[in-house]
Formats: sequence, C-alpha cells, structure tokens
Amino acid sequence: MKVEGLLPGFYHYQPLGHRLLEVMPPLPDETIVRLSNDQPIGGASVLILLLLDFTRESLKNYGRKAYRLSLLEADHIAQNVLLVAAAMDLGAFPICGFCDEELSFFAGLKYPEQPVACMLALCSKENC
Repeated sequence: MKVEGLLPGFYHYQPLGHRLLEVMPPLPDETIVRLSNDQPIGGASVLILLLLDFTRESLKNYGRKAYRLSLLEADHIAQNVLLVAAAMDLGAFPICGFCDEELSFFAGLKYPEQPVACMLALCSKENC
C-alpha cells in the first residue's frame, strides 16, 4: 500500500475541515511494535488510532452513558474502516492490546481525557 504526499508521523484528523494536522514525528518501527504489545504490525503502512475525547462538549449531554456511547461510536468507525479496506483488497486488522498511556502520549493526546479506544493497522496484503 502506498501513501503519497504524507510524511510519516502522527496526525489528527479534523472532520469539519477535512484535513490532517501533524502532531508528532514518526516513531521507530520497534517502538510502534512495542506499544502494540508486540503485535505483527511491522509491515503496516497506516496505523489508525480511534480515540475517545471526554473533553468534547456534546458528551456532557449523555452523562454516565457518554463512555458507553463513545465506545460504540469508535467500534462503528473501526468496522467501517475494516470493511473499506477489505473492499480495496488491503490487509487490515484491529489491535486491542496496546500500551494506553504511552501510546496516547506519542500520539499527542491528553491521557486519560483522550484515551485511545482502538488501533487499526492497514497494509498491502503482501506486507500484512
């Protein structure tokens, strides 16, 4: 899988502006593998981190239900990304066992207010 016009690193996606903002430089592959608890992601071209943002104003409307609804939302997004990857004949898999606090730090997130809920690896089928 080839990603053109985008340097390696951590980016935040801004949906309203439909743009990526670089927040952190890339990490060495061995650090990424360690942060994913040694999952086989060495050949991944793209790692997607889906986060929960408890500082988001709209979550305050849901009270104690906000956490559960945020997890459902992250799971729906993850499922759609995996379905699109399959339709594009890409390799893709979720990674659930990752180092929460350290991964959040490297991704430029404020832990625990912005924890990573799901990590997805995308790659060409030859490299996955």
